[in-house]
Amino acid sequence: MIDPWRAGDDVSQLLVDLVAGRTQTLERQLSEEELILAADHGMLGVLALSEDAVIRQQAFPPFARLTARSQVMRSALRVVLEALHQAEVPATVLKGPHLAEWAYSQPEMRTYTDLDLLVRPQDLDRALEVLGDVPGVPAIPPKTPEADKRNIPMAHSGIRFTIDLHWDLFSYSQLAGCAADATSEAWDHAVLDVDSSLGPLWVLPDAARLAFLATHAILDHRFRLILFRDLKEVAALPIDWDAVISFAERHDLRTTTYTALLFASAVTAADIDEETLAALRLPSIALSAIEFLAPRTDLVRFEGHESHPLNLAMVMLHDHKATRRGRFVKAPAAFLSWRRKVKSLPGVHHHAQAARAQSPGKLMIVVSSNRRRGAEVFGERLASGLRGKGWATTMRSLTTDTDGPFVNAKPVSDRATSDLSGLKIDVVRALRAEIKRDRPDVVFANGGATLKYVAAALTGLKPKPSLVYSSIGEPSYWLRGVRHRLLHRFLHSRADWIVAVSQLTADQLSTHLGVKADKIRVAHTGIPADFLQVRGDEEAPSERLRMLFLGALSREKDPLAALEVVVRLPEELEPTLRFVGSGPMADELATAVTDRGLSDRVELIGSVRDVRPHLAWADLLILPSKTEGFPGAVLEAAAAGVPTFGFSAGGTAETMITGTTGVVVPVGDVGALARAITDAARGLDRLREMGEDAKALVSDQFLVEHSVDRHHELLLEMRRRR
Repeated sequence: MIDPWRAGDDVSQLLVDLVAGRTQTLERQLSEEELILAADHGMLGVLALSEDAVIRQQAFPPFARLTARSQVMRSALRVVLEALHQAEVPATVLKGPHLAEWAYSQPEMRTYTDLDLLVRPQDLDRALEVLGDVPGVPAIPPKTPEADKRNIPMAHSGIRFTIDLHWDLFSYSQLAGCAADATSEAWDHAVLDVDSSLGPLWVLPDAARLAFLATHAILDHRFRLILFRDLKEVAALPIDWDAVISFAERHDLRTTTYTALLFASAVTAADIDEETLAALRLPSIALSAIEFLAPRTDLVRFEGHESHPLNLAMVMLHDHKATRRGRFVKAPAAFLSWRRKVKSLPGVHHHAQAARAQSPGKLMIVVSSNRRRGAEVFGERLASGLRGKGWATTMRSLTTDTDGPFVNAKPVSDRATSDLSGLKIDVVRALRAEIKRDRPDVVFANGGATLKYVAAALTGLKPKPSLVYSSIGEPSYWLRGVRHRLLHRFLHSRADWIVAVSQLTADQLSTHLGVKADKIRVAHTGIPADFLQVRGDEEAPSERLRMLFLGALSREKDPLAALEVVVRLPEELEPTLRFVGSGPMADELATAVTDRGLSDRVELIGSVRDVRPHLAWADLLILPSKTEGFPGAVLEAAAAGVPTFGFSAGGTAETMITGTTGVVVPVGDVGALARAITDAARGLDRLREMGEDAKALVSDQFLVEHSVDRHHELLLEMRRRR
């Protein structure tokens, strides 16, 4: 066995050790850039289940979203495979049923972000006709310029993804002159498996599949760890290695197959014997250079298109001596002026989108805490979405909470969230240092105390980034006295732009703080599309009325009012109220439940990482808040098919169509709220109808992607007008 290659920093070594199955911990939080690096290598799942609690808390939220997405995609895969099978179009999953089934059963090892399918070239037109009729496929795009495939958009159960339809296993320009009949041979020996757990598909020979996986891994030019982890998984099967060697020899694939298996053996500790590697090895100067350079290179952070000697050696990988010689002649010119010259070299596979993409700018999102709360969770979702729009986005929290779960924000101080009153100079200095180091174009202060701290940190700073403040509450509720009002007039005047989460918030900013209307824009928050999948068979129907309170147990959210509503509901409804959340009123609420004899009708769950099982349980959400911004709990419930009944605080009414997707009554009117619930709940079918209407409203207007699009437009407008 070849000793593992471990060049690189502590994070590179962490990822290599994890992919090889070795336990390692990291005594610090990962930065956002490092977390993105782990995601690029397909390692989020492994990190999410790490023994290191800090890393686990960082990686789990994005991994959970990917896992939910992959389950929807698995369902879509069966629909597609069954449609192709009924049309008598042979099809299979590109990387083979074993890897696909392994990935879906152990998503921590391999979370897919698209569906990769393979059909025969002669069946391509028929396959496109069939896919054009599959629900959720809006149109069939043209062939991609860089490979023999079509990237077909699809939406299934509210989740958008891509079907990558291939008709050649080895359509890499670097393989010019090789593998001409390899895909045809693979299909000639394919076997139909109608009982596959994925759907009816064809199983290609192991030799062809492994040669493809090896070629794909080594010609990806990014050395993604997950691709070599795939090879490790397949190599652990009972493989006929003589057949693999023979297939590679027949189709001139020895060099790429050997190189990938060498990397898999060295980096992931894949079980590949030396005799197999020796039989595949085709000596060349390029291969010797790779064998020398790769162990000394930080492959985890390696960029496949930079001017690095390893890249030049990789470009010259080929079984044909004449082809290698021709590329060797061009190598010096390419090395001297790589970014300009490399485009003319045959076989270099560029990431065209990355080359063309122009980032709109650098953005720092600042939140009050690193704990998973409403504003912080939305900040995390916004950061992720804006990265997808090209923004170079980082996220910072002013304070450090010790009790999770956490959002992926780097704390700038060790202070507790409760210790932000006044203006703490150490927090200002720490935030200013982060801004000076990152040099963002825009700082986005996301509600709460962030405005005063960001404004103070930016004072006298040159160059000074733009300041955008997201106002997430009701000024009329939290403003106290003349001095407090004047202070906040001054603070809001320091912002270049103010984004209000609701129209009511925008109106109050003008009327109570004198903010000019042309400085304010409204951008609602949004929720992930995977909340649309919550309702299903998770819970059996119940004749009891199941009510859910979702949020902080605080004076603002008024959980005691929810308790009072339960008392006023008719006994025939058999109401059960479940509180999910924690906060300063937790003990007071528990005492009230006991004192009023409601222990058999009230459940106190506490804070949870995933609210979706509780949404699946509920018939309605109760929201007795005294103040709100644009409540995300209402959107999450609506997406799950759960209508909301609550007080008309803040922007609550803007989250629904009153009477159709939910009901609001005047703030504090417990009697009116109890009557509204009673009227709707006498027939649970009415609640379910309201829930379906609420789901449709969220799907159309209030998903994260809608909010990200709106914020992206506003940020671009602000940068143009500055």
